[in-house]
Amino acid sequence: MYATNVSGAWGTTTVDSTGVVGEHTSIEVGTSGAVYISYYDTTNTDLKYATNVSGAWVTTTVDNGIFGSTGHFTSIAVGTSGAAYISYKDIDFSALRYATNVSGAWVTTTGG
Repeated sequence: MYATNVSGAWGTTTVDSTGVVGEHTSIEVGTSGAVYISYYDTTNTDLKYATNVSGAWVTTTVDNGIFGSTGHFTSIAVGTSGAAYISYKDIDFSALRYATNVSGAWVTTTGG
């Protein structure tokens, strides 16, 4: 769920309701007012990303890891171009991971 009071009254929107989703959520609001959210999908054990930059909510699986169980404890930042930068934990390997779509496609890497 996403909640905002930008109109003066609180309103909520369902962003993703497929399975058990929304744990370890992080949110960023861009300069245009678009919203960017990273979160953990418990059902599929994936890192997910949602944005309403197009006017409608669009969700994407960013990383499903090698064995699953990646995407815990997310933190998202958005650059001036609208590219997203997400850090998160891969539980399987107890590793810090990083994902970005700055190139137009999601690229993930494991920290050293």
